[in-house]
Amino acid sequence: MMHRRLRAWKKEHLSGRIQAGESLLALLKNVVVCPGIKNPLHTFWVFPILAEKPNEMIAALRKEGFDGAILSRSEAVSAPDDRPELEPEVAKTVLAQMIILPCYEGMPADELAREAKAVIGKVSEN
Repeated sequence: MMHRRLRAWKKEHLSGRIQAGESLLALLKNVVVCPGIKNPLHTFWVFPILAEKPNEMIAALRKEGFDGAILSRSEAVSAPDDRPELEPEVAKTVLAQMIILPCYEGMPADELAREAKAVIGKVSEN
């Protein structure tokens, strides 16, 4: 199945995803932290943001019809017992606050704008 998907994949899909991601990023106007955004080759395979109250942000998005998600299977690897100074505190914080926004090729510009408005509205409440 994966082989079929890769054979059917077209470079145009990637450029469409990048365009959608760049549009959403511009609409969010630096209101939220977007981890990894400074990567010079960003393809927006996912669109992560940090939210102080991720569950509340997801609820606000769902109220507007957007399926934001928590990366529930992602976790920081704890430090070895004999090296507590290596505890990944920043990674734990980032993963605890990270949600993924819907953003994909073919997502209409007005929907991206509506999604950004929902995110900005929730951020301004807090």
